[in-house]
Amino acid sequence: MRHLAAATFTSFLFGVGLPAQVSVASPTPSGDDVVEVPAPGVDVAAIDMDLAGPPGPITVAAMNAAATNLGSTLRGLVVQPRSGVPRDTYDSHVAGGRALACDSGLGGPVLIDAGKGTYEPFDLVLELGGPSMALGLELGDYAGSVDLVFRRAGVEVGRHASSPFAAATVKWFHAAELFDTVEITNAGPEGFVVTALHLEKSGFGSFGSGCSGAGGVPRVTAIGEGRPRIGRPFEVEAQHLPPNGGVCLLAFGFSKTLLHPSTPLPFDLGVLGAPGCRILIDLAVVLRATHTGDSARFSVDLPPGGDCLGETFYVQALSLDPSANALGIATSPGGIGVVGR
Repeated sequence: MRHLAAATFTSFLFGVGLPAQVSVASPTPSGDDVVEVPAPGVDVAAIDMDLAGPPGPITVAAMNAAATNLGSTLRGLVVQPRSGVPRDTYDSHVAGGRALACDSGLGGPVLIDAGKGTYEPFDLVLELGGPSMALGLELGDYAGSVDLVFRRAGVEVGRHASSPFAAATVKWFHAAELFDTVEITNAGPEGFVVTALHLEKSGFGSFGSGCSGAGGVPRVTAIGEGRPRIGRPFEVEAQHLPPNGGVCLLAFGFSKTLLHPSTPLPFDLGVLGAPGCRILIDLAVVLRATHTGDSARFSVDLPPGGDCLGETFYVQALSLDPSANALGIATSPGGIGVVGR
C-alpha cells in the first residue's frame, strides 16, 4: 500500500514566506547542457508530415491537428530561406515520406513529396506550446549534422551540434534546462527537410544525479496527467525506495543554484557521511510519507487562478535509508516543472 501525502500549492507558494512571483536565475549554458539520447525519457507527441495534409502551404494549426497522443503543440514556426543557396529537390533520404520545407513563393512553410518536391534550403525556428526538456527530430534529403540552439523566454539555455542524420531516423535531444524555442541550422551547402517532429507532452523533467540506497537510486516521476496544470492535482511518485518500507521526504523548491540563505547548490552530503549524495534544490517545503513497498506518492493541489501560471519549481526525493551510508539517506535526481494550463 502506498501512502498519499497531500499539500496545497497555496501554502507551497505563500505559507513559508515566499513571494507570489518567484524568479529563478537564468542558467549559464555549458558544454554538456544538451545531449543526444537513444530515447526521449518523457511522454511525447509526434507530428508526422505524412499526416499533416496534402502538398502545398501548411499552417501551424494543421500540424498541431496531426499530432498524435494529444500532446504538446507548436505555438509558432519560422522557415527562413538561406541566402545564396540554390533551390534543391527532395530526392535523397526519402524514407520519411512527405516533409516540411520552405517555399517563399507560396508563403513560407510547405509540405512536399519525396522524390519530386523542390524547396529553398532554410533555417528553422520551432516555438513550442510549453516548456520542454526533450525534442525529437527526423530529417530527409540530408545526411549531415545540424546546429541547435535552445532558448527559454528568449534566453539561451543550451546548444548542440548533432551527429550526422540517417534516413528515417529520429534523433532525440535532451536539455539540462527547460526550453520553449529551438533554432535549427546547418552551415553546409545542402538543405534539409523535416519529415517528423516529436514534442514533449509533459512539462516535467529531470536533472542531476542521485545516489543509491537499498532499492537502487531513487527517482521522482510525474504520474496522473504527467504535468503540472493550474486547478489540477499534480502527483509525483518517488520510486526505487527500500522495498521493505520506510520514510521518504519530498522537497519542493524554487532554486537549484542557492540553498537558503547563501549556500551554493548542489550541496555535497559526502561531508556528512553520504558520499555521492547531493542536495540539488532549495528546501522551501518538505513533505513526508511513510511507505510499505518501494514507492511513495505525493500530491500537490494547484490553485485555479493564474498567479502560479508559468512558475518554475523543483523537487527532489530523500529516502531515509539506514543501509545507504553513515548519514542514512539516499537521494534522487532533481525534478523540474513549469505550471501550465
